[in-house]
Amino acid sequence: MRVLIENGSHGMRNLGDIAMLQVAVRRLQDLWPHASIDVLTGDEDRLPQMCPNVRPVPERGSRIWSQGLGVYDNAAGHTGRLGRRLNQVWRRLVHHGDLRRFLFSLDHSEVVVASGGGYINDIFEPHAMRVLTILEAAIQSGKLTAMLGQGVGPLESPRLRAKATSVLPRVHLIGVREKHTGPAILETLGVEPARVIVTGDDAIQPAYDRRPERLGTRLGFNLRVASYSMTGATHMDTIQSALNEATVRHGVALVSLPVLSRGTNADPETIERLLPTADGRVGCREVLDDPADLIERIGHCRVVVTGSYHAGVFALAQGIPVIGLANSPYYVSKFQGLADQFGAACEVVLLDGECLRERLTGAIDRAYASAERTRPQLLESAERQISAGRSFYQRLAALSTSRR
Repeated sequence: MRVLIENGSHGMRNLGDIAMLQVAVRRLQDLWPHASIDVLTGDEDRLPQMCPNVRPVPERGSRIWSQGLGVYDNAAGHTGRLGRRLNQVWRRLVHHGDLRRFLFSLDHSEVVVASGGGYINDIFEPHAMRVLTILEAAIQSGKLTAMLGQGVGPLESPRLRAKATSVLPRVHLIGVREKHTGPAILETLGVEPARVIVTGDDAIQPAYDRRPERLGTRLGFNLRVASYSMTGATHMDTIQSALNEATVRHGVALVSLPVLSRGTNADPETIERLLPTADGRVGCREVLDDPADLIERIGHCRVVVTGSYHAGVFALAQGIPVIGLANSPYYVSKFQGLADQFGAACEVVLLDGECLRERLTGAIDRAYASAERTRPQLLESAERQISAGRSFYQRLAALSTSRR
């Protein structure tokens, strides 16, 4: 058997996405120990380091393929000089080495899955369209398809909604990481509720497995400054003031929690601008390359303040309360879904509006005061979600058996 995984983060820079991929690979290997597992990636060297015993497939091949489909469709609709030119382009595309590697994997795989991520939304429309196109081709070829640990929405783009409405109702199983908005959005797209299972985030598993025996003492911090977070310089002074006040009041050190380790919008640069390395501030300039390292660092915290979703997942799964900083509809939805899964120990602080410093310091104070009391509830919630995730994979295996 061969399994093809469409990886939600091809660059292998986001530690949360890597953790989800690692869990997906391990669980699929447990289901089918003798299967060959192919993973679409933009970094063929780093992938085997993070996920041993998988076969890298260059994601560039999937991009050439999806672009080539458009070229082919246009060529079929034109005659004369334009039609001949488009046909020449198409013929060059089909001989590209990366394309051939992708098509070989797609053609020979019995199971095609999209690993966990929050990319079926308007912000990441190009990637979402490519994922849906791959799933559509797999469905048309009679393959078993699934989506794992998905965050769905906001989804308002007419083009993306039309594609999702065409493809998602035919995907055999869809795991969503929260019940707050995902299932309702999928139902509006025509997906039968019986095909949708709320699993929580796959990355809960490795964080829960590495949980410390007792709460730490530090205050963990992350901020994602990017167009899709709508967080910027206007919020930084206020956030910095609130964090400084909290460290003095509680007598704790701040610790940097970078999730997006490198590249555009990387977290270390943002965190260093807010929290220059000094006494009492830990790891502001350090780049972490492995999810296990970040999970361990979070384990030394008593409370985590984060603008990155997966820093929150890694903390809550270890029984550590979280304050989620959100401004864009995308991040508001992500953190509200996470709060719905874990309860009141995940508090969402909106960055717009008045009195941000007071609201943030108040949330930190509440989290510190309740941390011991809420830890058992958080760990119990993590256990339930891990169990639901494992059940999803078992259901996928049962579907595979029933199709033979």
